[in-house]
Amino acid sequence: MEPIAAALGIATGATMAACIAASCTSILPDLRILREVSGTLFSLLLLRTASRLLRASPIDRRINVTDDILALREPYLIGCSAAVCNPLSGPFFVSFFVSHACSPSTAATACLTIFLLAAMWFSVLGVVLFHIRSIQIRHHWQEFGRQALALALIVVALRTFWLTVSL
Repeated sequence: MEPIAAALGIATGATMAACIAASCTSILPDLRILREVSGTLFSLLLLRTASRLLRASPIDRRINVTDDILALREPYLIGCSAAVCNPLSGPFFVSFFVSHACSPSTAATACLTIFLLAAMWFSVLGVVLFHIRSIQIRHHWQEFGRQALALALIVVALRTFWLTVSL
């Protein structure tokens, strides 16, 4: 249950950061230069994340199992605060919403999508890593997962940059 509580905390924190960014960027004027700069910043943040994923070393953490509902509050709050306080969350979501000018309903849909994707991704990741018993298999899949995510981030960064500069 702890991996799911932490995943919901991360999803909540990411959604709060996205909602704040969406509401703040909605008051900015729709200028091409602003979209280009924020699109470039968004692409650079994705490339930075991909680079860090490729250079990361495997982490082996043991997860404790608990049935106490109050004990689940800690992983939830840690996940939530980590997502909100991450120094890249603000620039990431602001640059996303500025470079993808959208209506309030589209921004709300984007925030809901962020919550659902983060909750599902981190829940699956937490549960899978929790149930894998072999350290060698875990490290192999961690390495494969990091490389696949880094490649996906690079593709999205290049696509975003291409779409930003070719407006």
